Amino acid sequence: MFDAVRPEGVIGLLRKVDRSYDAKPGHYRATNKEGYYVDLIRPFEPNKASAKVAKLVDADHDMAASAILGLQWLINAPKFEEIVIGADGRPLWVSCIDPRAFATHKLWISREDSRDPQKKRRDEGQAHAVAEVARAYLGLKFEAKDLSALPIELVTCAKDLAAKKKTRKKS
Repeated sequence: MFDAVRPEGVIGLLRKVDRSYDAKPGHYRATNKEGYYVDLIRPFEPNKASAKVAKLVDADHDMAASAILGLQWLINAPKFEEIVIGADGRPLWVSCIDPRAFATHKLWISREDSRDPQKKRRDEGQAHAVAEVARAYLGLKFEAKDLSALPIELVTCAKDLAAKKKTRKKS
């Protein structure tokens, strides 16, 4: 199933893009020399909460996925597809989850009592930043009808993101 990452594993795949990526074996985060990081995540499964972290390959040197609460909602979220133009002028097709779903999930997880306080602040900031990009640059609205595939917990957060629409400074 994961032939694309064998035998080097996920860290090997990242190093094909940027040789400076490094991760501790069995850790979920790889970081490059510029401080960018990539987290390998998986849905949280309550009956497997104490289970050992999951690896995509059997390589001892590879990264291991960390369980994230509510991730199953993002896996089933509507998709967003767009063609973007890179700095080199070449087109690139991007397919990812709807940025509104990502923003609402980040806001929801920032409100979870069990979440590390430092991560809560980062999650909330990311939620508002992505919501602003979705509104201002992608023309997306945080309306319930557009997000009806999401669970009520996330729809409530979408309403909060829509209500907290920040006014943009004029330059």
